[in-house]
Amino acid sequence: MSDVWSCPSTATSLLECRQYSYQIISFNDHYYDLGVRCQSPCTNGDIRLIGSSTNPLIGRVELCFNETWGTICDNNWDNNDATVVCRQLGFSDQGAIAGQNDYTEGYKSFHITDLSCQGTEESVFNCSYSNVQSMNCNQYDDAYVTCTAPSTERNCNTTGDIRLIGGQSQYEGRVELCYGNSWRAICPSSWGTSDARVACRQLNYTANGAVAFNSFGIGLGQFHNARFYCSGSETNLLSCSYYTYNCNHYSYGAGVLCEGPCTNGDVQLKGDSRYTDFGRVEICFNNTWGTICDDHWDSNDATVLCKQLGFSPFGAISKTGYYTENYLSHHIYSINCTGNESSLLDCAYSIELGSGSNCYSHEDAAVICHNLNAQYSNCTDFDVQLVGGDSPNEGKVQIWYQWINTLYKGQVAENDVLMVTDLGCSSTDTLITQCSFSHFTRASRCDGRTVAAIRCHNCTDGEIKIIPYSSYSKLIGRLEVCVNGVWGVICRDFFDDNDAAVACTQLGYSSIGSIAIKNSYYSGAINIDIIDLNCTGGENNISNCPRNALIGQHTCTSNYYYAGVACYTSSVNYTNCTTGQIRLSGNIEGRVELCYSNVWYGVCGDSYYSMGSVVCDSIGYERDTEYRSNFVDLQDIPLYPYEFSCSSNDNSLFECSKYVASCYSSSWYYYGDYAGVTCRDVCQNGTIRLSGSGYPNIGMVELCISSEWGTICRDSFDTYDASVVCKQLGYSPYGSVLLHYYSPSAPEFIYDLNCTGSEERVLSCPFIVTGSYSCSNYFDAAVICQVNTTGNIDLTCSDGDVRLIGGINDAEGRIEMCYNNFWGQVCDSSWDTTDANVLCRQLGYQATGATAFRSSYFGNGPNPHLISNVYCRGYESSLLSCSYSFDQAARYCGDGAVAGAACLEIKNCENGAVRLVNTHTDATNVGRVELCVENTWTTLCDESWDYKDAQVICRQLGFSVYGALPEYDCYTESHLSFGITELNCTGDEDFLLNCSYSNAALHNCQSHSDASVVCQRTAYQANCTNGQVRLVDGITEDDGRVEICISQAWGSICSSSWSIQDVLVVCRQLG
Repeated sequence: MSDVWSCPSTATSLLECRQYSYQIISFNDHYYDLGVRCQSPCTNGDIRLIGSSTNPLIGRVELCFNETWGTICDNNWDNNDATVVCRQLGFSDQGAIAGQNDYTEGYKSFHITDLSCQGTEESVFNCSYSNVQSMNCNQYDDAYVTCTAPSTERNCNTTGDIRLIGGQSQYEGRVELCYGNSWRAICPSSWGTSDARVACRQLNYTANGAVAFNSFGIGLGQFHNARFYCSGSETNLLSCSYYTYNCNHYSYGAGVLCEGPCTNGDVQLKGDSRYTDFGRVEICFNNTWGTICDDHWDSNDATVLCKQLGFSPFGAISKTGYYTENYLSHHIYSINCTGNESSLLDCAYSIELGSGSNCYSHEDAAVICHNLNAQYSNCTDFDVQLVGGDSPNEGKVQIWYQWINTLYKGQVAENDVLMVTDLGCSSTDTLITQCSFSHFTRASRCDGRTVAAIRCHNCTDGEIKIIPYSSYSKLIGRLEVCVNGVWGVICRDFFDDNDAAVACTQLGYSSIGSIAIKNSYYSGAINIDIIDLNCTGGENNISNCPRNALIGQHTCTSNYYYAGVACYTSSVNYTNCTTGQIRLSGNIEGRVELCYSNVWYGVCGDSYYSMGSVVCDSIGYERDTEYRSNFVDLQDIPLYPYEFSCSSNDNSLFECSKYVASCYSSSWYYYGDYAGVTCRDVCQNGTIRLSGSGYPNIGMVELCISSEWGTICRDSFDTYDASVVCKQLGYSPYGSVLLHYYSPSAPEFIYDLNCTGSEERVLSCPFIVTGSYSCSNYFDAAVICQVNTTGNIDLTCSDGDVRLIGGINDAEGRIEMCYNNFWGQVCDSSWDTTDANVLCRQLGYQATGATAFRSSYFGNGPNPHLISNVYCRGYESSLLSCSYSFDQAARYCGDGAVAGAACLEIKNCENGAVRLVNTHTDATNVGRVELCVENTWTTLCDESWDYKDAQVICRQLGFSVYGALPEYDCYTESHLSFGITELNCTGDEDFLLNCSYSNAALHNCQSHSDASVVCQRTAYQANCTNGQVRLVDGITEDDGRVEICISQAWGSICSSSWSIQDVLVVCRQLG
């Protein structure tokens, strides 16, 4: 079924929904099959947040009542109510914010209205609220909330423990790891099957069959910033290799689906999650799933397996090398069923691989089963018969296989079974067994909608037939004629409508409306039996027409063009119209109707989009829109057998390119069979419009001159010109934005438009006419006009000015920008911290440390969206210096999508001060080196960073100079500038600025990162050199703890990732 279903939320059956035709699927498969996942009943009193895929603290409030989820009406919804919701959810009850008109869906019923909490209740059900029927609440008025996270400090005890959160059972969920006494989500980067197997094993679940599944959201705690690389055999995650990685940009954590325990002897088919009737055979042994070695696996074994799963025992097909895997163990070898057993474990089998045999991990037994309508038949494999035809020599192809009657492809009767697909035979094959084929499953590219059927040669001389072109009608196709008991064709060269009329009459159809088709291609080998047919149109059989008088004057050769015909039923009416005449069913709009040989035809809608101008021009109007429709309210008329593809140079449909129509079978078949067009009156001089966007206030400026639409050259087109355009169209002259569209076909009427902004019409402005000016790049002027400007006009603001509105102070709020004396909002598409930092710099706040907010965190203002897709690099002085889009903001941004920011006041630091900054640990002796230059914190380029520089930093900060370790790109951030470069300390200086250095502006350090350091709180000077190693506390001089000398201090080496290769280097260094 290829219909669209539209169901109201109150419907209890699909039969209560609206249904209309949408598209014929172009491939015969189930790729587009509709599916649903239903939720089990909820527990009364439960509550949850829905709507945000990235933040579990924000969302629409849903609560369970009568075991169904519903929402809370946002009438009188306030922060006290939000506080109770957050407390009930286990979040912090501090800072809860009530929200409205966001995260709505409009489908669920309201369970609570007029909620009134004091803020101290433990559950919303302890608050006062009204019955849903007593309030008038719009279906989209769902309450939502923003909660704050509870403290995640010291909420677990044993480092390395893991748990699963957010799944529907104990065997699935987001993996969280106990680290630093807090539960942390695991980075999904590089997370795969091997890692999932280890996680399931650590949780004492079956490791086999574990699946990495990262769809359980993000937790409330921090990420464990590491990538895991497990081999799959480890007993816990911390035994795997893992490397530090910043995961904070992910909106979800790593998750798993573990196999639950199974019952011995149970079987299942795996391979395609949508279907259960074919796949790899898995069997439960010792309460774990495993596979069956495919050695000796045959149809008897497959029969028992299908019977055990509740499918038909007939037609079971054993498969090998089918949906294989490499993880599960083989539980059974050498299985040998007779076919009569009720389960596989009733058959003879071995649990050990036989001597001399091999069965690799991917050699798994598989099967294709069939539903119970597959019945036993007494036949021989690959017998063939034809059924369902009008004679014994035609019909659906049926092949006997594995005791049952099977089909290739479809249009299946109730008891038919599909078993064979992709049948491929050569011209020399004489038996089906010599052909190639595949076994049918529901995932195959063909299915039961298009059965393979054949008609074997057997005809009577003079008989004719139509071979359809796979088009919308079986009455349109190649015309074949029987000569000497063999079907042949007629050459197309001299075939005309008179010949077609006789052929249609002979076939029992109306001669009125019959049309000869000459440009259809047939690539098969077939005899040309008639070169020229010369009927007058009055004959009742083509045998009565003269023929073959022009042999030698034709161009038909084998595998080329042959005559075709379009016949129609007796409902075709003769009309007094002229061939080529066009009309619309509704005067200037409606179904396109074309006259040909005194018959009105509808036009196939496949190429409806190309014929609007030709149709409207033909009836004295101009094009508006094209579409396709069934036009069910009109009387059916025949479809013209050709469809048209028109260009701007065509003046009638018959001048357009044409080819045989295929309306019903086309993959473009969305809304109906016929082409429809809407025309409009010819434009008036000086009229303007905006086109190209689908929005009346956005698009290319088109101007009507002499009843023809043309464009305005964009060169010198400015905001004054745009203001006049918007004013003439009835919009505000303020806030208009310039765009640039390209129109390869519309003529340019006006060049160098020069409005002052005070004019009422474009033609009142000075301009240069066509021909006296050259417009570069052929780009046309386009504008965005503002629809709603009430209260947003400000004659004192300048383009690019920004302000923050709706925050608790001047340093935070939603962002508004001034453009053309109009304040508009900034859309949150792609809005991030870098953009917020640039905004704060522009407003005079600190250029780092800003917080970016999305989803209208500070509410929706009355102003339209002005810009979107802001992309800053961080060094710009204003948002207008960044990349951005006016067009995207006007077309795609709506309520709930306003960007916001919170800026930091500038905190002056003392020149020359240094500090260490890191966000990974609480240690104060480790981090990125930041230096105060001109009262601003900056970083150091690590290009020349070395041990002596590190010693000076540690001395200045009060740490030991011994053991100071320089690090590179360990704590790099992307916002601060480099303060100094080419640092060169001797190691004896007390302060960093006592060292030699260069001005950062004089040196390019873009390819380098921030310098960082590890200082020692206490370290003792040793007589050693950097990089020297020794062994201490060992039993002999050849073993012991490895220590390395850094900045005249001995220290040990962390054992994480310590390997035999590292050991070899140490031993080699020690001689």
